[in-house]
Amino acid sequence: MKKLYFLAVSLLLGAGAIAQTTVTSHFEGALADPQNPQVGIYTWGPGNGYVSGTNTYGDKVIVQLFDSNYGVSGAGTVDNVKLHINAIADAGDGTLVTVGIWENNSGTPGTLLGSADIEIASIDTSAANLQVITDGTAAQGIYNLNVTFGTPVVIPANQSYFAGITLPTAAEAANGDTVVVTTTIQEGSYQFADASTHAGAVDASDAFASYGASSIAIANAIFPTMTFTSGIAENNLDITVYPNPAENVLNIDAAESLSSMKVIGMDGRVVIDADVNGNTTSIDVSGLEAGSYYYEVVSVNGDVSRSSFVKK
Repeated sequence: MKKLYFLAVSLLLGAGAIAQTTVTSHFEGALADPQNPQVGIYTWGPGNGYVSGTNTYGDKVIVQLFDSNYGVSGAGTVDNVKLHINAIADAGDGTLVTVGIWENNSGTPGTLLGSADIEIASIDTSAANLQVITDGTAAQGIYNLNVTFGTPVVIPANQSYFAGITLPTAAEAANGDTVVVTTTIQEGSYQFADASTHAGAVDASDAFASYGASSIAIANAIFPTMTFTSGIAENNLDITVYPNPAENVLNIDAAESLSSMKVIGMDGRVVIDADVNGNTTSIDVSGLEAGSYYYEVVSVNGDVSRSSFVKK
């Protein structure tokens, strides 16, 4: 029987730069309190290695599933993957690990769709290299490794895929190579409800071993960035939106009565969702991080206008 042990990890979320990325909803609750982040690493017990990393059970790949519940909102590409690697050991022999995208084959990782190789020794796990992902107002994820694919990976037709990182082989591990991915914790108030389907490892038999199958409600610190090629095209509502760039307030004047207004990050996440009455409205955007955003305005007649603006 596998016995589970947890090691707390102290992270000062303000230590690094801030970046925006795409899929964070599996991890954000663990970072609600920046002074007490609910993240860490688990081991399978003394001598057995890590749940989300190199271990004696021969796990091959650490993966996280992304679908319509976790950021995939249409056709497009995966451009890069950000991860937080908690610990490494390098035997000095140039061992490579692979960050990749795998198809979702009925709930298990299938064909490798795209990848990039990283030398273990090049991964900087120092506190100074910690980066914080934000949706514009709150911490959503953390990473210290950002891997960009030479050719963006096309999101599969079923609009779901696994993103992850390979682990050192058994021979490489025996030689002293180790890679460990940070996870959320399952103690206290935060647990990852979809651990049975969306988080786990490819085990020694090449099967998907979900954390939930071992009663572990955690998620991996794996965050792909996607570019969507559909979903922001329809425009049949006559409106004026100003100023652009906007610093504090975004104003909307329309030819007909409005019902709602959304501001959407370039990662596809809704950061403002407001009900609107009348032909004009003003939206407070002062709390957003500087950058580009989409807006979506809908009238009471169902007409829609979608475009973009810049928050300065």
